[in-house]
Amino acid sequence: MIYISYVIPGYTAGAPSPEGYRSFIERFAKSYRSFAANFEHKLILIDSNQGLTSEIRSLFSEIPYEVLPYSAEGWDIGAHLFAARNLDAHDFILCLSTSAYFQREGWLAAFDKAAAEKGDGLFGSMSSFERRPHIRSTGFMIRAGWLHSYPGVCNSREEAMAFESGPDSITAWMLLNGNHVWLVTPQATVSLAQSRDLENVYRHGDQSNIWIRDRHTDLFDEADAYHKQMMTLGALNQRMPKDPPWTRRKKRIMAFLRHFSPANTPSNGDE
Repeated sequence: MIYISYVIPGYTAGAPSPEGYRSFIERFAKSYRSFAANFEHKLILIDSNQGLTSEIRSLFSEIPYEVLPYSAEGWDIGAHLFAARNLDAHDFILCLSTSAYFQREGWLAAFDKAAAEKGDGLFGSMSSFERRPHIRSTGFMIRAGWLHSYPGVCNSREEAMAFESGPDSITAWMLLNGNHVWLVTPQATVSLAQSRDLENVYRHGDQSNIWIRDRHTDLFDEADAYHKQMMTLGALNQRMPKDPPWTRRKKRIMAFLRHFSPANTPSNGDE
């Protein structure tokens, strides 16, 4: 049994209005119906600040779920930490952001298989090396006990971001405590360090090698070639090109033309 924590946002200080999340929630419910988990689980809808209205409930018709009320300012991470406190330490919890959705069948079975093969640790659907190496909080699985012991708190957007990629992130804390951190993809389960070399993962290629997508994978899909290159390098924490490719080509062409301009071409009298 794996517990799945999915946050339904209500009115939270500094956050978009609940109406702004409706399309994400609708897409999540649709993908949940379309792509079977293929493993025993319990879906927990976290009613964050009374976001679970009757209209939102209707999106989950015929989907079994439990409701967990949450009233605080911790955004999605604060809600996940709250959900974990309601579970036994040995229970696995898969935490999903509100914009998360699935793109193929067997997503949960893959996480269960990874845990069975690799043992305890932190398992994620996407990794990033931007700022610091980390598992993205869009979709990550961990034993609830580790979240019970995690020393950080989450009562704001800034603390939620620090949980994901700050110097004391959950990734860094798990590694510091001697645990392994894994990226789980349809192609393979690899260590965080090895995930840098995979094809078609977060902000790379066609992103088909991902179990759980989100709005940031959508932004990559919608970007032009130059901005995709920027995003790919950013996710790998590599330097961006100073100029777009067409700007660099234009500069080379202009330099070539200047070299053969009349001012630089010797006249017959100089030959």
